[in-house]
Amino acid sequence: MDYSGKWALRARGIGQKLGILRPAVRAFRKLTRQSYEEAFDRALMSAIRPGDTVWDVGANVGVYTTRFADAVGETGRVVAFEPSPASIEALRSACSGRGNIEIVNAALSDQAGTVDFYVSREGHSVTDGFSPKSPSDVKVEVQAAPGDDWLRLGQPAVIKIDVEGFELEVIR
Repeated sequence: MDYSGKWALRARGIGQKLGILRPAVRAFRKLTRQSYEEAFDRALMSAIRPGDTVWDVGANVGVYTTRFADAVGETGRVVAFEPSPASIEALRSACSGRGNIEIVNAALSDQAGTVDFYVSREGHSVTDGFSPKSPSDVKVEVQAAPGDDWLRLGQPAVIKIDVEGFELEVIR
């Protein structure tokens, strides 16, 4: 399915504003029996070539970051963006000793400055993001900047975006 079409982007925007995007996506996947992760993984990894620059936006703890680093090889580069203070240390640990990974402790967004970010009290979580998921989430301020501000690190051939419903802000 093409999620970049005009109707899909409009539906995502409406779902995000109404706060129903994630449940709607889960229901769609269950109804269609689509294994999103497997299809995503195959498509993404097949697009990467040795020597490429890959941006991992929402790198979390580096699962994809390290795989991308292997795929681009010594002549390529991976730029891993992760704003979560809870996840950044695990990301740095997973990527230590790899000379082809640049870690940026910031969020990509449609504006520069600081933004509110919500983290789980239990430590790094895949649900950390720009809106609270639990009443116990802690609000912190993180740095944000448009992607154009980071082009000095390399023009990306492939960009992976996993930012818990704020993909449109990253793309803008």
